Amino acid sequence: MLWDIWCEKRWGLLFSAVSGAICTAAAVLLFSAVSCFLLDSVIFLRIMSLISLVSGGLIGGYSCGKLRRRRGLAEGAAVGGMMYIMLLAVSLCISGHIPGIMKLVILALSGGAGGVSGVNGKRLSVYCSGQRQGAGQSRENPAYKRQHRRNH
Repeated sequence: MLWDIWCEKRWGLLFSAVSGAICTAAAVLLFSAVSCFLLDSVIFLRIMSLISLVSGGLIGGYSCGKLRRRRGLAEGAAVGGMMYIMLLAVSLCISGHIPGIMKLVILALSGGAGGVSGVNGKRLSVYCSGQRQGAGQSRENPAYKRQHRRNH
């Protein structure tokens, strides 16, 4: 079930880091196509790579904060750290170089910001840890009222 994935911390963080990495890869592909076909110079490559990292960190942190609904700053920064580990692995496999520590800082800060905005956003219908788990358990439902009736 979906909420079981998000209730367990390691799978939720990993899923969020993968979603952020996919967003980063999509942004890199988009900016490389723009740079190749529309721009004549490579002046804006550093800015485009920064935007790609920040957008991936924000999306990863936001998805973690939105569905886990707790500790947005810490877990968003952890998602950013996991994304850096993925970036490190890919960079070592492709070019043999270690990415700079500034990329870790950028990913951790943007992941933390995304986590905070995800936690503070509007709630979804999928929760964990004993909260409502879908539309079928609304307070207007008679079965819900019977189950949660107070003993006087």
